[in-house]
Amino acid sequence: MAPVEVEAQGAGTVVRLGERYEILPGTPLAEFAPLGGEAYRAIDRARPSTALYALLTEPGAPPRTTLLEPIADIQIDTLVRPVAWGTVDWAPRGRRLFVIVFDEPGERLVADGAASFTPLSDEEILTNVLPATLAALKGVFDLGTTHRAVRPTNLFRAGDGRIVLGECVSGPPAAAQPIAFETIENSLAHPMGRGAGMPGDDLYALGLTLAMLLLGRDPVAGVPDDELISAKIARGSVAALLTGTNLPTRMLEPVRGLLADDPRERWTLQDLGIWLTSRRVPLRQLPPQKRAARPFEFEGEGHITARPLARAFAKSPVAAVKPIRSGDLEAWLARSLGDADAAAQIARAVEGSESGNPASEAHLVARVAMVLDPAAPLRYGDLAASLDGLGPALAATFRSGSAATAIADAIMTRLAQFWISVQGPLRPEQMPILKAFDRLRLLLEDRRFGFGLARILYELNPGLHCLSPALEREHVMDGAAVIPALERAATEGRLGEPLIDRHLAAFVAARCKAAGTDWLDQLASPKPEARILGTLSILAYLEGLARGKAGPALAQRVERELPPAIERLHGRTRRMTLRATLSRLAAEGQLGAMLAAVADPVEIARDEAEFRAARAEQASIRAELAALASAAAARPERAADLGGTMSFALASALAAVVAVGTLVVGG
Repeated sequence: MAPVEVEAQGAGTVVRLGERYEILPGTPLAEFAPLGGEAYRAIDRARPSTALYALLTEPGAPPRTTLLEPIADIQIDTLVRPVAWGTVDWAPRGRRLFVIVFDEPGERLVADGAASFTPLSDEEILTNVLPATLAALKGVFDLGTTHRAVRPTNLFRAGDGRIVLGECVSGPPAAAQPIAFETIENSLAHPMGRGAGMPGDDLYALGLTLAMLLLGRDPVAGVPDDELISAKIARGSVAALLTGTNLPTRMLEPVRGLLADDPRERWTLQDLGIWLTSRRVPLRQLPPQKRAARPFEFEGEGHITARPLARAFAKSPVAAVKPIRSGDLEAWLARSLGDADAAAQIARAVEGSESGNPASEAHLVARVAMVLDPAAPLRYGDLAASLDGLGPALAATFRSGSAATAIADAIMTRLAQFWISVQGPLRPEQMPILKAFDRLRLLLEDRRFGFGLARILYELNPGLHCLSPALEREHVMDGAAVIPALERAATEGRLGEPLIDRHLAAFVAARCKAAGTDWLDQLASPKPEARILGTLSILAYLEGLARGKAGPALAQRVERELPPAIERLHGRTRRMTLRATLSRLAAEGQLGAMLAAVADPVEIARDEAEFRAARAEQASIRAELAALASAAAARPERAADLGGTMSFALASALAAVVAVGTLVVGG
């Protein structure tokens, strides 16, 4: 189904979501709210007897918007699916928020994961919990994605007794998962940077979920996260999570199979299905993990496997430089651990780095950590994220106000590509990822409006709203919502300079690919008239997406910036006429018509033609004036010549007269 259109808050205590749904801020439903989140009663006017709840998404945690429609279309009654979504005015917070409406799934199976509860029998697990959960997960996996929120507190019992798996779309994947439910490699990432992962990540979480339901408690409650990660790495997840517990005998095999740390050993959905019917699953014989003959000493601790050493290096990158550059690590890998390939990779990484350069050495340690533990997330500085978790991780840094330099550096120095290279021979499905990160690097290198780190932020987070200071509280999620939000901001005097800032330009460029890039080129122009025309052109495009007039406040703000574009015209009368036209259109809030008026190619061509004709006429007049001026300058000389000729003629005539007179007298 398509997203519900945004509608303003109604009167009283009802918030309307489109024409069909109502949300009741005065009726909170804590039983359906995630930790730290908010849920409220919702009403479907078309199905008033249906129990619904609306979940408010948090501005700093982008929801999985690309999954809303696909999951809504799944015909499975053991999975909580969204029925409506959109942006609403939320008066209690004084801003707009993105909300998702769900059918109420029933009573939460475990209200508090940290407290003890009545355990479930293995019979109920086998006949109810497992079949229902597997059906839900299969529906999600068939979409080519993962759930990433499998845990006891996200399971519900419907009124008819069936088990229902809770929602998985209101925030970044796995961001709310406790460390215990995450695989070792995922637990090494920042919660916002864990990413969607693979189906095996959900199955790992299902393994601990089954154990907890059978035990009636969390077997590692109270264990600090860092200590639990260390225990998993040192002893394996099964030992770290289940030592000292007493699970039913027939449930030991599936729980252990699901909690296997090696993804190749971990049970699949198919394995679980086979086990449920036959209680047998083919054994997978894999070589044991490599252990060194002698430990590698680092900061007072000895490491006999590569993974804990990689973690120690990532935690203390400055201290890690010395043993890496000394050659001690290469020797240990080749001789004690028996991994000549890893030793060679590290030797090449050392050769390609610059000694004494802090940035280069930080990159070196990041690469070494990847070689030592290829399955771990990308770790560099404060960054710890999987490749598909970089987007939410970047969103978290923007929301917290940090500079996000680690992520920018990781992209510029091609750490993501290096991570892929250490995963083994390049696979066809990895090629699009490589190309995507090469493109991100080009976007990051471009310093123009609409590019840079802000552009990457929106490219990697399709569910993130625009973070432009003027629009952040408007929670704009797509191009169609920009113009109404800008109009409200203009009315309230919240628009800054420039009108389209870096965040808004990047957001529109990422969400509105069909708009092209000419407007971005214009925004980057040193000419004021080009910049305002670029602004007006993209605003007119967005006005079309909004399917309505922009509104007078925004249009009049744009009008005030149009003089450089108007002054391009040469004809004074035409400029006066254009100003009057723009003033009228701005008062009517018609950005598209304003663009058509100020950028009318016919009028511009006519103005240019008239200007050329006027210049030609002016040149002709100037030529005539020059000729007249030249003629005037020559008159005194010609007068002198003429005067001399006339004097000679007159003198000759007078002389002749005198001569004639003399002859007469003499005769």
